[in-house]
Amino acid sequence: FVFYTATYTDGKDEDFALKLGADRYVRKPVEPDEFIKIIQGVLRDAEEGKIAVKKPPLEEEEEIFKLYNQRLVAKLERKMLALEEEMTERKRAEERIVHLNAVLRAIRRVNQLIVTEKDRDTLLKGACENLIETRGYYNAWIALIDQSGKLVTTAEAGLGEDFLPLVEDLKRGQLPHCASRALSEPGVLTIEDPSSTCEGCPLVGMYAGRAGRTCRLETDGNIYGLLTISVTPDYAADEEERSLFDEVVGDIGFALRGMELERERRRAEEALQESERNYRALVENLPQRIFLKDRNSVYTSCNQSYARDLGIGAGEIAGKTDYDFYPEELADRYRADDRSVVESGETVDVEESYIKDGKELWVHTVKTPVTDASGNVVAILGIFWDITDRKRAEEELRRTFSRLQKIVAGAVQTMARIVEIRDPYTAGHQQRVAALAGAIAVELHLPEDQVAGLYMAGSIHD
Repeated sequence: FVFYTATYTDGKDEDFALKLGADRYVRKPVEPDEFIKIIQGVLRDAEEGKIAVKKPPLEEEEEIFKLYNQRLVAKLERKMLALEEEMTERKRAEERIVHLNAVLRAIRRVNQLIVTEKDRDTLLKGACENLIETRGYYNAWIALIDQSGKLVTTAEAGLGEDFLPLVEDLKRGQLPHCASRALSEPGVLTIEDPSSTCEGCPLVGMYAGRAGRTCRLETDGNIYGLLTISVTPDYAADEEERSLFDEVVGDIGFALRGMELERERRRAEEALQESERNYRALVENLPQRIFLKDRNSVYTSCNQSYARDLGIGAGEIAGKTDYDFYPEELADRYRADDRSVVESGETVDVEESYIKDGKELWVHTVKTPVTDASGNVVAILGIFWDITDRKRAEEELRRTFSRLQKIVAGAVQTMARIVEIRDPYTAGHQQRVAALAGAIAVELHLPEDQVAGLYMAGSIHD
């Protein structure tokens, strides 16, 4: 007969099979064609008388049964050991899945906290608590450290008062072994046996029989501190668990960066608001009238001084034009100045008339272009002030000067006539010199006052 087996496969099993009287010993698996050839060979040998029927004596039969029982018991023992190993491995796999699920739940809770919590210290404390509440880790602590190495704040869960000595060390700038390494290199740092690696650390007693993981909290090159947890040694080398820890560290670092940007944004807004308040206070307290128009000469804003002149509130001017406040002729002139500013991109400085309370006044107006980042004119900033008193003073001065000129001219003429009476030989000479000097001054395009001065000097030069 043929002993065909997949169970009894070692050398002793083959000896046992042959002792049983087997003509062939075949280990599985064997290709069907090859197995058929083996059977055919046995049958052929039997037909040719090459195989004789073997009947072992009683003593041999007993020995065979004894061997069979030994081999069977040995096989059963190996099967039991293999089954126990399989069950142990399955249990470990189940425990690993439970642990990874706990870590995933912790990450989910931390991410939910990141979305809703805007206070930094509350976020850090909540993150530590969530990392241990799901039984993913035994304990967790976070330390934020600024660029100078100074401790900013801490948070912990699962450590209690045992954490306080470490906080004191951190305040003095004394970092534990894991913190120093984590802050100096990227990625997750795993310490499988903290009790032998981290001598002198105040927390070394809390890590007995546990492994530690540490990673720095960073985003976009900004390092904020570090997160440390303790975990079962069985998972210290687990890459998937390591990856999950790295993920939650990255999420917390991203949240810290977001909070930092929000603080910077609030500070910038407050500075801008303060600047606007100062600017508004300055503008509102200036006696000059100030306004802003878009490039189409439509008002967008003005100060209180100008608004009072127009009889409106400062907030009411937006959307108005000069035609809403001035006679058409005056409004046309104002808009022409605006077009000149927009088209040339240069400041216009003019003295022009202005209507206030139905009265025509004189004002000095300066209009300047407001440009965007590309240099395009997008608005017109105007400022003007009342120069009516100055204009009136100038006019009065001109009138006075004109009267004085007439008086002086009359006096000069009188003196010239007296001279001519005393010296008849020079009669008409001074008048001719005065006329000539005046003509030359006109040809030289000298100012009128200089022309008049030369004429009078010529009238009495002798």
